[in-house]
Amino acid sequence: MPAKSRKLERLLLPSSGGQQRAKEMNPAAAHASSASAPKGGVDPTQVPVIVMYSVGKAEESIRNSEFEKAKKMMESTDQLCVRYGAPPPVHGLALRILADAYEQCVRMEGTSDADRKRGIEDAKKCLRKGLDLCAPHFGAKGLPKQLEGDLYGRAGDLHNALAELHRKEEEYIDALKHFREAVKKFSKLDSKDFQAASANRLAFTFMNMNEWTDALKELKMAEELEQKLDSRSEILSSTYNFKGKCLAEVGDKEEAKKAFAEALKHALACGNEPVKEEASKYLEEHGYAEEKMAPDAYI
Repeated sequence: MPAKSRKLERLLLPSSGGQQRAKEMNPAAAHASSASAPKGGVDPTQVPVIVMYSVGKAEESIRNSEFEKAKKMMESTDQLCVRYGAPPPVHGLALRILADAYEQCVRMEGTSDADRKRGIEDAKKCLRKGLDLCAPHFGAKGLPKQLEGDLYGRAGDLHNALAELHRKEEEYIDALKHFREAVKKFSKLDSKDFQAASANRLAFTFMNMNEWTDALKELKMAEELEQKLDSRSEILSSTYNFKGKCLAEVGDKEEAKKAFAEALKHALACGNEPVKEEASKYLEEHGYAEEKMAPDAYI
């Protein structure tokens, strides 16, 4: 899972108030928890904890290329969430990881085209299901601010994942639609990192379409959020690298040099090796901008 997604999971881990927020989101779960759990059953208030444990184990399996194991684990977790009425952000997380497992299962070499298409569609269905779970609660009166943030964060992550699936399948119009939705949902959060990172992915999709001017317009959002970013260099190294590529494609090589110089500065600051290599290569081949930055700017 990408680093920004792992960061989002940390934001959505149940806190000391997680059980109460679960009750506020799901009255059925609140009612069930008022009585003791049936013998051999599950205490509904513990479902978020169980889900987080399952997610951790499934992610470990995915990292170890045990995709079928991860898929079965998260299918069971999805059923648990349905049975006990897990809060939408928590159930949405389970579906997010299940979608990852479905996708990885069919990305393996030797998978037939029919199986690949079926697996990708199963992954999309998981993500759409998660979005449908969140949708009714947006704008609900009396919703605690932290729970509202959980909802917007989860929906943004689901839109991002769905957009990325569409992008990989070269379904660019659908990809753009969901990246835009991710940007909107993440704009509701106090942290602007996810919003800026989603703007980068939106721009990258336009780059896949060779729509360089449109990509540059989307990158301006990430640039404008610079002072509000927590993971500033991690995000802006990609922003300026993409910007440099776009400017080079439209023939503005002088501005491209400036963008790549910025990309290199941020890549060195955060250890983004791929961007460091790309930006360095361009600057070595084409020279630095006329207003070359001082050497200490790269330290």
